[in-house]
Amino acid sequence: MGAYRSSPTGLQLRANPALVALNGYRAEAEQLAGARDFAAECYVDPARRAEFLNRLRRDGRVSNPVSEVYRLATRERIWVCENARAVRDDQGNFLFYEGTVEEVTARVQTQAALARGEAQLHELTRHMPGVLYRAEIDRSGERRLSFVSTGVLSLYAADAETLMADTLGLVRYIHDDDRPRATPRRWCRSSASSHRTVNSSGSR
Repeated sequence: MGAYRSSPTGLQLRANPALVALNGYRAEAEQLAGARDFAAECYVDPARRAEFLNRLRRDGRVSNPVSEVYRLATRERIWVCENARAVRDDQGNFLFYEGTVEEVTARVQTQAALARGEAQLHELTRHMPGVLYRAEIDRSGERRLSFVSTGVLSLYAADAETLMADTLGLVRYIHDDDRPRATPRRWCRSSASSHRTVNSSGSR
């Protein structure tokens, strides 16, 4: 975990070995000498630096903002999660701030890829007849729907958001006599089956 101390203007005063390595330097002195205007040199969007300092002055601390920055020595673009606190004197004057930095590039890229995949899934199923759903079951057996295609509205007269928020999900709309054949256990594997349904108005 990288750790640092900076002046209110953004001049870095200290950097631990982990932060030095994260920025592609070999020694603390090399990093401190190489980063004079931190806002201009570090943040891909300099406005993020201004927002960070404003929150720090107002609230005294900043917790877990994720920002795109440059790896200072190489100018490679990466993502980091940062925590910081303001240090003031007895009169309340802002002396410096100190905090930690963790690289989260892989996490951000994974989240972006998942979001793109989800958007593509929504687009592909938007005009598909019937209903496509994704059910997730954790180790405790708790089941939830993480995706339901828009076709559910015409079939069950219920919207996807309502179904995903409902702990019973699609099971609620299966005819009582057919529920034993459509238990959540069957959702754990690929299978083909048919059953009668009941829509949200009670029609069968």
